[in-house]
Amino acid sequence: MKVKFEIIDYLELSLWIVTAAIFANKQLIDLDLAWHLAGGLYMLERGDVPAADPFLIGAPFWWNYSWLFQLALIPFFKLGGFVAVQIVQILLVIFLTQAIFLLVHFCAVKDTISQSFRYGRLIAFILALFMVYPIAYLRPQLISMLFFCWLLYWAETGKLNLFKSILLVVFWSNIHVYWLLVPCVYFAYLVFPLMLRRQSVIMPCLHLLLISSAALISPYGIENIVGVYKYLFDHAEAYSMINEFQPISPSQGISFWIYCVALAGVAFRYKKAFTLANAPSLLLFCVFGALAAYRMKYLPIFGLSVAVLYARLLAPETLNCEQLSIKQLPIWCSRALSVIIFVIFALLCLTQQRDSMVIGEDKAELLKISQMIVETEQDYQGVLRILTHFDNGGWVDLGLFLAKQENNAKVDARIFVDGRTLVAGAERLRDFDDLRLKKNNWQDVLKRWQFAYAVLSKNNSITEIISEDQLVPRWQKLWSSENWVVFTAHKN
Repeated sequence: MKVKFEIIDYLELSLWIVTAAIFANKQLIDLDLAWHLAGGLYMLERGDVPAADPFLIGAPFWWNYSWLFQLALIPFFKLGGFVAVQIVQILLVIFLTQAIFLLVHFCAVKDTISQSFRYGRLIAFILALFMVYPIAYLRPQLISMLFFCWLLYWAETGKLNLFKSILLVVFWSNIHVYWLLVPCVYFAYLVFPLMLRRQSVIMPCLHLLLISSAALISPYGIENIVGVYKYLFDHAEAYSMINEFQPISPSQGISFWIYCVALAGVAFRYKKAFTLANAPSLLLFCVFGALAAYRMKYLPIFGLSVAVLYARLLAPETLNCEQLSIKQLPIWCSRALSVIIFVIFALLCLTQQRDSMVIGEDKAELLKISQMIVETEQDYQGVLRILTHFDNGGWVDLGLFLAKQENNAKVDARIFVDGRTLVAGAERLRDFDDLRLKKNNWQDVLKRWQFAYAVLSKNNSITEIISEDQLVPRWQKLWSSENWVVFTAHKN
């Protein structure tokens, strides 16, 4: 079926692209972005993906499943600093918004542009945006959502095949663990309908095995498959610390209520939902809906499955609605609109932004603190251990790496934790949890890890503990601002 776009469609798309650009033109708020950049710079310098971690104390094994994403950011960072990285963020959010719009349009259009169709499509689109936009900032998960849109579009248009699936897995599995969505969608659209019709599924199941095996084409080999299980199910120590690993509940605000509305809408149109034609999209809706209830982190995936199913359920029942007689425009117009709007916002970023504005004064201070530590401790012998919180550890990673490059320093400065909870491991995370909550043998944590410095936010439970006079070894406050406090536990 050929999708028709009218002038009014392009006007609507332009409005949403502008909205996306405004939304994305914000500070680089992702706590993990800094260690992604540090990882990319490290790989560029060494010419290889890391196995032993170069940033954490003890150098644990690092399954760096986002290595390709990190390397892709470095040319932009080298060329224009954080401003250029922010432009990449704007571009990706625009692409994602356009992809969701086109996906919903294709799933809903039936040679009619009646008002009932427009309102239904708008509901599907807005529901998807509300569930996807909480992660609409620069991170591998954002690229995964863009890939997922393409994947669903291929499936809905009947263009999904073995070759495309394998190619997508090879690329996606070196960017993010959500490559697992490829075999999921392949099963839903090409295997599940055969099962419902009681036809043979032996060959499609072999295809699924080949598709999943494509994830082995990675510098990490089998770890790319084994690690997915650890990421999804064997990560208990991080669940209590990170909000997005919590089950969805009313405490999460509007996300919870949007989730409930999505479930209620399908229940209301259940007669239309439970048909053979809607079986693949309904299966994905149910599976990803259950995952989102289990972990809020998977809500964006559920949001895109909602977009596909809702676009079908809210479309008109008949095809003889009165059409608007507006001249049709070619499909390249949507791409041209995206490029024009993106260029405007990119120019605004380049002319009005500074790095400190793009990342925020608090993160800029962390980079300066790291510079100060490296300059002070250039001749330090052994491993310089720095106590950090996982919310700010990534920015200390990046600051230390940049400072060592700039000063040609050989000091082996390493931090306690950053956002890579899988790399940190269960034991380290338990120590961190004991320290921040002041429970169990928390004093032993400080003695055992032998920290030389502590870089912590001012309003932090660990900061209050470090400030206590009775601690041994004694900590001395070196520097403080409105955001951060730096302590030392050794004499310079």
